[in-house]
Amino acid sequence: MKKLSSGDKYSEEYRKNDNGGGISIKLSLDKDQKEVSQFEYTLDDPKVFYDLSNIDGYPFKDGGVTIVPSDDSCPKVTCEAGDGKCSEAYNKPDDDHATHGCPQETDLHVVLCAGKKGAKLRQKRHIPRHPHARPAE
Repeated sequence: MKKLSSGDKYSEEYRKNDNGGGISIKLSLDKDQKEVSQFEYTLDDPKVFYDLSNIDGYPFKDGGVTIVPSDDSCPKVTCEAGDGKCSEAYNKPDDDHATHGCPQETDLHVVLCAGKKGAKLRQKRHIPRHPHARPAE
């Protein structure tokens, strides 16, 4: 688990999961991870597919989440502050609308806003269990 304070950054090179699925980066505001948003991506040459999942809760509903691709032709994901059920994210297991794809050279910037004074961000990498993760071929 990696703890980020306000203004901190985390980055990683795209990688493939050994089990053939995608990568899920779990994001939470509390160490017990009672509510978890997941930034998920799958590297499938020549593209990277990505989404935001709030199936296990949405701890950033007060502040919002944005995924901004470095390639302007790729879709941006915006979950506005106060939006308890972001329409641009997966909110239930049978959703099938929130995965986007870009050239694999694209950087994906995830901006998280806690919306609560003094809230701490906690992140944990984990093998995905999300039903929409695209398998690598």
